[in-house]
Formats: sequence, C-alpha cells, structure tokens
Amino acid sequence: MLKRRIIVALLSAIIFSLFLSYISYTPVVEREPNSWYEAFGSTLILFLIFSLPAYLLGGIPVSLYIDKFVKNKMIKLLLYLLGGFLVGIATIMISFMVFSFELFWYGLVGIFASLLFYILLSIAKRFN
Repeated sequence: MLKRRIIVALLSAIIFSLFLSYISYTPVVEREPNSWYEAFGSTLILFLIFSLPAYLLGGIPVSLYIDKFVKNKMIKLLLYLLGGFLVGIATIMISFMVFSFELFWYGLVGIFASLLFYILLSIAKRFN
C-alpha cells in the first residue's frame, strides 16, 4: 500500500514537473534577441526539486490519512483537493518563508497536483 503510493507520488511528480516545464518553456522561434531563457531540462529539474518533496512528505501522509478514515469517493476527492491546496501553500511557505496573498495561486497549483495524484492512485488501485 505504501509502496504503491510512493511509486504513484514519483510518477505524479515527474508528470507534474513535465507539464509545468512545458507551459513555462519558450520555443526558440518565439524568443526575443539578447534575452535569457531557461532550457526545458533546467526548469524540469527545478520543478522536480519542489514537487517531489511535496508529494512524498505532504501528499503521501495526507493520502494515507484520507483513505483510512473516509469511504465516500466524492468526499475523498474533495479532501484530496483540499489537501493539495494546503500542501501547495505549505511547500512555498516553507521553501521561501513567504506569507502573502500570492500563496493562494500556489494552492491552486497544489489542487492540480493532488488531482493528478488522485487519478493515478485510482488507476494504480484498479491494477492491483
């Protein structure tokens, strides 16, 4: 059970980081001259540095707690989304020691991350 969650967390972090790197990448054709742009691989590593600990240290414990005490799938999904929101905010607060309204947007990114984790975990449970 924990092994499956760790594998799903690793896969979720990779997919999540790939998605964020893709949307933040500027193709060579669209780049302005004499400007600095990060390579796709460097943003991928950066997003992995932040998302992997969030999934492993925040997402897995929240997931175990929710699955232990909640049986209704709709309530489970809502709690996963709430947990992702809180883990997203906590990750940025701990990493950068920041507390501002902008944290709300990172909470929304956390909701997307938790939805990805929930979907992949549901798929993984079907193969067991």
